Amino acid sequence: MEISIIVLLSFAVLLFILSFFRKDRIKQVEKQLDHMSITYMQEIYQLKKKIQVLEEELLVSSDKQNLLQHKHYISDTNKKR
Repeated sequence: MEISIIVLLSFAVLLFILSFFRKDRIKQVEKQLDHMSITYMQEIYQLKKKIQVLEEELLVSSDKQNLLQHKHYISDTNKKR
């Protein structure tokens, strides 16, 4: 009986010591998650910038088109007089 308790206690101590040298998988997963979240944030930032540029181009082209229509309207109005 005493021998089995000593063996189990020795085994527990051995496992406890080995647990310090084992790789921590949770830390690896956390690092991967951090890397992925940073990558996604960068991609979202780039997409927002591209959308902003496209919206500005759309506004500029719309303004040009409105200006041309206005000039055409004014020229037509002047011709009728």
